[in-house]
Parts: sequence; C-alpha cells; structure tokens
Amino acid sequence: MKSLDTLPEEKHDKVLSLAMERRLVVANERKEDNEKRSEKRRKKMLEDHSKKMALLQKAQEERQKLSHLHVITSSEELSRCIEEIENETCSSSKKKTKQYALLREQINIRNELLDLDIRIVFSQARRKCPLEEIERELAEFIEFTTASVVYEVTNNGHLLVGKCISHKFEVDTAEEKWYDGVIIYYDCETKLFEIMYDEEEEHCSFDLTEDAMMGDLLIH
Repeated sequence: MKSLDTLPEEKHDKVLSLAMERRLVVANERKEDNEKRSEKRRKKMLEDHSKKMALLQKAQEERQKLSHLHVITSSEELSRCIEEIENETCSSSKKKTKQYALLREQINIRNELLDLDIRIVFSQARRKCPLEEIERELAEFIEFTTASVVYEVTNNGHLLVGKCISHKFEVDTAEEKWYDGVIIYYDCETKLFEIMYDEEEEHCSFDLTEDAMMGDLLIH
C-alpha cells in the first residue's frame, strides 16, 4: 500500500476524498448494523416482557380462581369430603374423577395460592396412583402442617416475627377468605401476635393458637 507522500500532489485531494467517503460508508454501515442489533435486542426484550406478563397474568388468574375455593384444613374434613362424593348418585367412574379432582384442587391451592411446597404425584410409570394413597399423603401433609404451625405458635412465637403468613377469616357473607400478611411483633406476656396484612394500613393483634389448631393459619 502506497503512502500518501509517494503520490503526486495533485492526487492528494482525490485520495483524501475517497478515504473520507469510504470512512463515511464504513461508519454508516456500522451505524446501521448497531441499529439493527439494538432493534433486535429491543424486540427480544419486548417479547420476553410480553411473555413474562402473560405468565404473570395467567398465574394471577389461577390464583384468583383458586382464592374462591374452600381450603380443607384437617384430615377429618378431607375424609368427609371424599365420602360425600362417594355417596353421590352417579357412576363409580364419575365419583373417582370427582375425588381425584378434589385432591388435585387442594394440592394446587396449597402450591399456587398459599405458596406451600407439596409434592404429591398422581401417576407413576404412566399409571394413575391409587386414590387412597394420594388421599393419605395429602391428609398426612395437612396434619403435619397444622401440627408444625401449632408448635411454632405456642413455643416459638418470638421466632415468628418477620415471617409471612396466610390467615383464614370469615368475611361478611360468611365466605371463607385467606389473607396474606407478615408478623411484625410478638408480646411474650399476652401471647398476642401483631400482624400487618397485605393491602391493609392498620395492624391487627391476635392470639393465633386457636387459628393454628383449626388449620386456619399457615406460615411460609
């Protein structure tokens, strides 16, 4: 490649002009390439955000749907609900379908709405697990959860400060509803827990022992 100094002086301007034009072309190509990459990244981010929002919306809809369902809080109640379906006047296969649906519903409520980690499978090796086995596992989980909450409330109240909870109440229409909140204070003398509920400005104080024993309290 020849140096500019080796060229005749009358060609200097032409060479410099060509060099500038080439430099502008390269700069424009680089700019266009960067713009294309930026636009591609922007579209990808928008797509990812759209997918994320769709998943969040779906999860919210599922939680909303589950929030209107009744949460079974004892093994006795679970057994009674299964028996009520068994006593319905319909075919055996339809009864089984309803009973499986009830168990799946209760597991989904705990996993999706109450943020518990319950892992009960309905099929293994492409074969449906026996209804009695699933019912037993769910009943054991319910009883274990209740017993654990009762123990923590009655023995380790001070350690629950800062813990997130789900607390069941009966609203004005006698409908049961779960409220999420966080324990912000525990009084060792009165055994009262001060709770700040989500979307509520005022704090409330409760003795949670009875609620824990009834299965109306869950600690996350």
